[in-house]
Amino acid sequence: MRSTILISAFALFASVATIVWADQATKPCHKDGPKHQQHHHKKGHHLFKRMDTDGDGVITTEEHEAALSKSQEKRRQHFAGMDINGDGSVTKEEAQQAKEAFKERRKNATQAQEESEESDD
Repeated sequence: MRSTILISAFALFASVATIVWADQATKPCHKDGPKHQQHHHKKGHHLFKRMDTDGDGVITTEEHEAALSKSQEKRRQHFAGMDINGDGSVTKEEAQQAKEAFKERRKNATQAQEESEESDD
């Protein structure tokens, strides 16, 4: 029962997110000028294009469901990564540890990218 409610809530969230993403592709943003607007337009267009797997300019129910499934699987993997002791629950401590580990990985990736760019010069 709980998983059905969670899946339904996730599906509702994903549906709303799809609408927002599509709206971003067409709605101008009035923040930080044209460059910021262009960023949002590209992001919304990219997300819509990624969901429109056959490229016909329309997101079908099947394409929407496939995107939801893919997103749900990524979220499951993320949750499993936070569940350090594997008990099916995430404590505040586990969430904090996962957050710190993510920050560390991002920091290391940024440093590696900077070092790579420096060696290319």
